[in-house]
Amino acid sequence: MRMTEYTNTKIVAAGQIVRVTRYLDEPVAYNFKRKKEIPIEGMSTRAERRRVAKEVYWTPERLEKERELNRKKAMISAASRLRDWVNANAWQYRDVNGRLYLPVFVTLTFREDVRDIETANEIFTLFIKRLNFFVLKDKRAELKYVNVIEFQDKTRDGVIHYHTLFFNLPFVYKKKLEKIWDQGFVKIKKVDKVKNLAGYMTKYMVKGFDDPRLDGKKRYFPSRNLIKPTVIRDELTAKAVLFQLPEKNLHKVREFESVHVGKVKAMDFILDKGETLQDVIDFVI
Repeated sequence: MRMTEYTNTKIVAAGQIVRVTRYLDEPVAYNFKRKKEIPIEGMSTRAERRRVAKEVYWTPERLEKERELNRKKAMISAASRLRDWVNANAWQYRDVNGRLYLPVFVTLTFREDVRDIETANEIFTLFIKRLNFFVLKDKRAELKYVNVIEFQDKTRDGVIHYHTLFFNLPFVYKKKLEKIWDQGFVKIKKVDKVKNLAGYMTKYMVKGFDDPRLDGKKRYFPSRNLIKPTVIRDELTAKAVLFQLPEKNLHKVREFESVHVGKVKAMDFILDKGETLQDVIDFVI
């Protein structure tokens, strides 16, 4: 049986953003998940507990409340992961001349009434293949991006459109991009001068995450082989990293009370553009 491990410090490093979380009251266990159990007196087997829970505990009202709670949790979790993907990959790719690629934000719309997610995703996948071959002249999937789905409720009664943030897309004329997309109009937005790109993009891209039509579906999907955020939970390693983080890069400090873990201190470091955590510490993670 694996022993439970605890930590007072957790670090998430995604590109030039390093988030440090200090648990001030007590250490937090991090290598196991508690399963939700419904205590039912007199029920000896799991099958009996499930049957009674379904018939007695899970009333229609409770089911609806649970669905809404799970939807909010999924939205928060997806937004957090999306933010880390953006931070980990923005300004991390270079062209053949060594110049950093600028992040490119593209909105893709459908002129036809496409409302089915599977159909839309198939069309998007074929678009990425065509675009990849156009810019790289190769069938290898080299374009790096995160893609978010949204429904246009306010304008066209649920027609799907996409928000895609590319991390290594070379310059492409808008008309050419629309021709490669071949489904509707394309909007391109420059985001290279946005200081907090992940915060800006996440706020813009996740506004439809709580849509019930996305329950059980992927609210966003990243391309293959993106740079993964680094998560450090080991206490000694986390403290060594925190000791070496440059004070000049400390951007924000906040303290708050959590109902689950007590007092928490959160520190956000913003490294110089193009830098990662490994560039500012003297040991290999």
